[in-house]
Amino acid sequence: MGGSTSDTLDYVLNQAQFVAKRLNTMSTYFDSAKQIIRGIPLPLDIDLGPNLDDIKLKIVRAADTLSDKAKANTKTIHRVIDEV
Repeated sequence: MGGSTSDTLDYVLNQAQFVAKRLNTMSTYFDSAKQIIRGIPLPLDIDLGPNLDDIKLKIVRAADTLSDKAKANTKTIHRVIDEV
């Protein structure tokens, strides 16, 4: 039981790390969007910069939380598997 369960757990952890990396990569797109927006005059002087910063921060935090929780849960589950 331990081998296949452990392999599945490792797969899930790898997928979580992959998603976290993708989220961090995606967050850099918001920096590019801000650069583009700065060059385009928007009606009514709308400043989207702070909104993009907020979204980026939420994405980075989500990626960090996903990565941290996946690692912590994996260690706990591996301990339980090893004890069985």
